[in-house]
Amino acid sequence: MINTMPNRTSSVALVRVNPVCTLALLIIFNGLSGCMSPLCPEVAHNKPILIQLDAAAKTVDSSETIKVELDGVYKIQKRYRGMALAHYLSKCGIIPEQAASDTWIQFICNDGYSPVEPLGSLIQNAAFIATADLDASPGEAWVPFSYGNSQRRPGPYYLVWPYIERTLNSHSCPYGIVVLYVGRNDVLMGAELPKLQKFQRDFALFRSNCMMCHSVNGVGGTLGVDLNLPRNVFEYWQADKLNAYVAHPESFRRNGKMPSFAHLRHDDISEILNYVKHMKAHKLEPSDAKR
Repeated sequence: MINTMPNRTSSVALVRVNPVCTLALLIIFNGLSGCMSPLCPEVAHNKPILIQLDAAAKTVDSSETIKVELDGVYKIQKRYRGMALAHYLSKCGIIPEQAASDTWIQFICNDGYSPVEPLGSLIQNAAFIATADLDASPGEAWVPFSYGNSQRRPGPYYLVWPYIERTLNSHSCPYGIVVLYVGRNDVLMGAELPKLQKFQRDFALFRSNCMMCHSVNGVGGTLGVDLNLPRNVFEYWQADKLNAYVAHPESFRRNGKMPSFAHLRHDDISEILNYVKHMKAHKLEPSDAKR
């Protein structure tokens, strides 16, 4: 969140849900197409599960349809073909009925955007992997949307939340998804977890606002810079300017791509920065991390 990144439309707030099933995860793979396998539960506790989404191989079934009340990218009601995330995980041998409460999924996108979401929220709120836009013109899979001065399409795989009524910064809408990582909190995000309990809230704010574009110790998105390696941002930025930069990056850099975070309270930004500064003393090279 400290350097530049594209202003991706990515978040929505759920105000009405349609539970699909009880959350859970017993991390065992069964060798189905698109899933890495086999993987025993003992290994799964030490390393995240990797699921590759291959558009050419059509690893996600497209037999289901869904209506999205207010799409996170298009900001209108939309209709999609694809597969409920819960059904896809089950297809891959990940059993939603047995999930650990601290299980998360990281969505790796083809542009480096990589948000994380708790599995419980994804399952409870009927998250859906869209493979085609039913509102697209004949012969087209997707309706294009404006992205800066260009046009983009969210395929081949786009995560949508069907039951929403307004947009806020709480749930991500990753598109162009190519890989899923599934694991418990300490496994999936271990290298960037704070070392002291007092920084847990600070990290939670970082995770929901910054991790999709920035990494710490190699864990997170790659749209922006790693904020801890090789040097922590506090080792080369003017510390007293960071809060203002995060809130209004456009006032520091012309043609920058990092969006404004003026919607966050000053204290929230300060807590995020407290976490980043804390990690300066806890650098861990990606090759030394669990993933």
